[in-house]
Amino acid sequence: MNCINETTLLDKVRHLLNPLHVYCRLVHIGLSRNTAKNLCRIYETCFYNLTIGNKDF
Repeated sequence: MNCINETTLLDKVRHLLNPLHVYCRLVHIGLSRNTAKNLCRIYETCFYNLTIGNKDF
């Protein structure tokens, strides 16, 4: 079984918008780790888990 051929666009979007990836990008552009962590906590709770992170989406 080849997993690369089975990756959907939604899988790629979930991967790119994963809160951990967002956190890393925020730190990379210069936000403090604490600020990035707090923003990602809000992002994950209010957006990601309710939409893209939901397995039924």
